[in-house]
Amino acid sequence: MNSLLNMSDIFMYQMPRKFVFGNGAIKKLGEEARALFSGKKVLIVSDNGVIKAGLANEAINSLEGNGFKVSVFNEV
Repeated sequence: MNSLLNMSDIFMYQMPRKFVFGNGAIKKLGEEARALFSGKKVLIVSDNGVIKAGLANEAINSLEGNGFKVSVFNEV
């Protein structure tokens, strides 16, 4: 019987991304952003409905709490 995969075949998968998810994960956004780059300014791009619903507030608070100056563009 022929098999598509042989035990001697070598496969590699590398994923250079980090995923943080779960309840309250947005609170870690500022910490994660600080680990990625040394910049001081962050732009959040969203739509007005998300902003009005208050869903961006935790992201903004987390970023500001980690020393970022946050600007919001909500005309999407």
